[in-house]
Amino acid sequence: IEVNGKDSVESKLETNQIDVTLYYHLPFLRTVSSGKVDLKAGVNVKVIDGYVKVRDITKGQEESKSATIPVPMAHLSGKIRPVDLIALEFSGNWIGYSGSQFYETIGELKVYPVENLFVGAGYRYQRLKIDDISDLSTDIKVKGMFVEAGFRF
Repeated sequence: IEVNGKDSVESKLETNQIDVTLYYHLPFLRTVSSGKVDLKAGVNVKVIDGYVKVRDITKGQEESKSATIPVPMAHLSGKIRPVDLIALEFSGNWIGYSGSQFYETIGELKVYPVENLFVGAGYRYQRLKIDDISDLSTDIKVKGMFVEAGFRF
């Protein structure tokens, strides 16, 4: 759909993401640090299931597209757990090519009130920058605080 600059436009974008990560622990780091420091490197596949709809209200035209796209990314993550009660964790995934890149970073503080049960709070930053691929350029940023609770096994 081609939209003129003075047209009234309505758009909708929805995405869901699922991550699958294969990683390898840096050898001997957990042993040397008595389990207090851990570093992992590997490959992440982010599966993005998305839908976009653009409606030109002025012309009465509408177009929509949906796609499921697997995105392979380099992965690095780590954890510092000085005492059993708390841990500071970080992770990052990245892929880039010819001026375009997609990356995300996460930093989080976790508290373990019971051995394998945790609550956490952190910050996530995700950026998708596309630089003229098939006449498409964009710079999308998603960022913000989050909280979580879970069970580690």
